Amino acid sequence: MKVAGPYVYAIRFNSSRILQRYSWDVREKAWTRIRNFSKPLTIAQLPKLYVFSDGKWPYYVGITRQSLSTRLGNGLKANPEKRVNGYGGYAFKNHEKAAVLHVWVEEDASSRDPKNVETVEAELVYRIRKKGAWPKYQTEIHFSPFESIHTDVADSIFKVLSSLKSKPLP
Repeated sequence: MKVAGPYVYAIRFNSSRILQRYSWDVREKAWTRIRNFSKPLTIAQLPKLYVFSDGKWPYYVGITRQSLSTRLGNGLKANPEKRVNGYGGYAFKNHEKAAVLHVWVEEDASSRDPKNVETVEAELVYRIRKKGAWPKYQTEIHFSPFESIHTDVADSIFKVLSSLKSKPLP
């Protein structure tokens, strides 16, 4: 299992859609406004793990095999009364209006077991929990048997998230 990332974005949203997107420019150390996400985040069937944070600490961890725009759009427009593909929407969308978004993509086509990214997600949420509390808006998590590759990837992602320094949102 090989993952690429993090791809770092800031988004502004309301309870039904993304309003603005920004990409973090490492060289310039600044946010750049963008229209859309780009490859590999737009590739359907490519497993992705994404983390919403306030810039300091994660408040939601998710996974998808859809284009990231499709997944986030569905999560924002869905609600318990108007589900999208059985999903009731993000619990944070009525409480938060902006987020820093970190995304990792599973690159290794030879090892695309659907459980890989799900297992890393669970291991990552477990590490966040060990440092204090469950992510504030995490509503479910699926635990699966893990191997060292899953814990290694979760450890490397957690290391990035543990060193977050609040970047002022655009």
